[in-house]
Amino acid sequence: LAVALEAQSKLKQLNLHDNGIGGKGIEHLTSYLRETQQLTHLDLSMNDLGAIGANAVVEFVPNICNLTHLNLSDNNLSDRDGRLIFDAISRNASIEHLNLSHNQLADASAVEFGRVLEFGRLVDVDLSWNAIPGRSLNSVANTLKSCTSLLRLDLGWNALGDVGAIAICDAVKGNTSLTTLSIANNRITAKGAESISKMLQANSTLTSLNISLNQLGLPGVTGILSSLQDNKAVMELNMHMIPVTQALSQKIRKLLIPSDEVVSAQANLERVTADLKQQEAVFEETREAHALYLEAERESKNDVLSADMRQLYELIAEWRLDQMALVIDAKYQREIALRDHADE
Repeated sequence: LAVALEAQSKLKQLNLHDNGIGGKGIEHLTSYLRETQQLTHLDLSMNDLGAIGANAVVEFVPNICNLTHLNLSDNNLSDRDGRLIFDAISRNASIEHLNLSHNQLADASAVEFGRVLEFGRLVDVDLSWNAIPGRSLNSVANTLKSCTSLLRLDLGWNALGDVGAIAICDAVKGNTSLTTLSIANNRITAKGAESISKMLQANSTLTSLNISLNQLGLPGVTGILSSLQDNKAVMELNMHMIPVTQALSQKIRKLLIPSDEVVSAQANLERVTADLKQQEAVFEETREAHALYLEAERESKNDVLSADMRQLYELIAEWRLDQMALVIDAKYQREIALRDHADE
């Protein structure tokens, strides 16, 4: 494969996802790929690169001047490997999209990532499913405050805790470019949730936020939802697997529905009851009209109904059927309103 690729000088995209190539295989591959200067997308995910493969990537990446997308996900990369890879990326002026998820990156990798962010080139970074602790995010947070290139950052499934959540959220408060952020499953509690609320109150560019699988608690979730009332940017909020009690469900409804649209169960019951009475009154009019028609028919000396009288009869019959359907629907709506009123 490496020999065959050497002749492909115009190769732009190479996807070798999940092939079990291993470190030695990547050494051979990258040695032959160094001449493919038009390569923009390289996916080496799920190939068990390890330290040997990481070293090969480190030597290869700085020399490919058009590489914009690099996927090294799920490759058994250690924290040392991650630090070296980030250093190599700092010496490549073209990489914008980076995936290092599902590895064992930790403190050293996070610190080096913060340094790489200073160059202002990365647009999309996925560091989910690693072992990055909250204490190591100071450099990332400091750079993120003024970073204008990064649009998407995934730190889900790490070990951020409240310390990391506070650091990241404080940085995002003043960030003007980030649109997508995931801090899912990071052991964030109500203390960290408070920082999320403050971030949402201050930030106006974030459109998607994933805080699922955290232990935010009722006060934490309530605070986050309250902050959304004045936030007009967020379009997607993922709170998957965060327990929602009946009390929280009612708070969510009141927080997310504008106050002028909130209708109490009592008010709704009164409205549908009035509507039912109106529909029943109109249905009574159709019954009376039908009775008058039958009386007129009996008094008529003609055995055969005129075309006009037949058309009138059909109109009245259709009117009665339509109105009967409206009455049935109004009764059904009142039953629902009665149940809601009982629950409230």
